[in-house]
Amino acid sequence: MLLTPAAVDALASGVLKRLTDHHRAEPLSEGMPREEVRERIFGRAGEGVFDEVMARLQQAGKVVGRDRLALASHRVSLTPEEEQARQVIELAFRAAGLTPPDLREVAQAHGIRDAVLDRVVKLLVRQRALARLDTMLFHQEALDGLKRDLIALKAAAPDGRATIDVGMFKQRYGLSRKYAIPLLEYLDRERLTRRAGDVRQLI
Repeated sequence: MLLTPAAVDALASGVLKRLTDHHRAEPLSEGMPREEVRERIFGRAGEGVFDEVMARLQQAGKVVGRDRLALASHRVSLTPEEEQARQVIELAFRAAGLTPPDLREVAQAHGIRDAVLDRVVKLLVRQRALARLDTMLFHQEALDGLKRDLIALKAAAPDGRATIDVGMFKQRYGLSRKYAIPLLEYLDRERLTRRAGDVRQLI
């Protein structure tokens, strides 16, 4: 495929403008989804054009990112209110470990407005400080600690084979079923456990 320099420049300018508009509208966003940029600007372009234009922009140091694209000059910018909310929320979930608090109760206790709460939680999830399991949020440090503990449990088993059921899991970590089930399903997805009837084998 052959493209004129003018066509390439026009597509590159379209990408830069789209990202500029995105950052202006969503200053807490770390970037625009790559596929959304492709669809909005390169919908009629031939195969390979998108990758070529993006490669040029990244080589020129104008755009960064893989799954999410951003201007190289973009920095996530929090207002003082948002930064305070971020600190409060992350501290509350880190301290709670595997029994996270109700998000709305944390917000109400600290006077965090709904709009600020929504923006900050989305940011924390994107930054992988918080992880969403079903309808609940957990601090990533708590999940990482849980995984390390199960890996150690398996390593300590006499034959390297260990199992755990819901009751044992609840007792070991002091959890109610409300928290235990989403966590066990998470461990299945992470391939640390494999369900076999009423028990789970540690992989």
